[in-house]
Amino acid sequence: YDTNYAFHDGLLAVKNDETGLWGFIDEQGNKVIDYQWDYKSFGYPQFGGGACLVCKSGRDMWGRTETWYVINKQGRAIKLNARIIDSAPFNKDGYALIVKTDTPSVLTLTGKAVRYSRRLSRRC
Repeated sequence: YDTNYAFHDGLLAVKNDETGLWGFIDEQGNKVIDYQWDYKSFGYPQFGGGACLVCKSGRDMWGRTETWYVINKQGRAIKLNARIIDSAPFNKDGYALIVKTDTPSVLTLTGKAVRYSRRLSRRC
């Protein structure tokens, strides 16, 4: 497996070498979230504020696609209706910086994307 050995919100991202998919274990080594997620941003997926941004890859008639999700620490997922190009992990306050088709936005724990502004930048 692959990991960066850094726990965030009590969970550690672990990549299965056979499938290339990510899951999460707790501090006792118990698998909490099954190996079913992709991660297309720089670094490793990590939790912040009780949430993590992950994706599932697929193919459509135009090529490779990613469907993005916000998952909680129990693995429950909220599907996002946004084409995300890049992202940063959620912070402890529950905000994640994302780029949707070249437009920076801030994502909330509920999966709502809010247009980025200087006022919001103080929270991220």
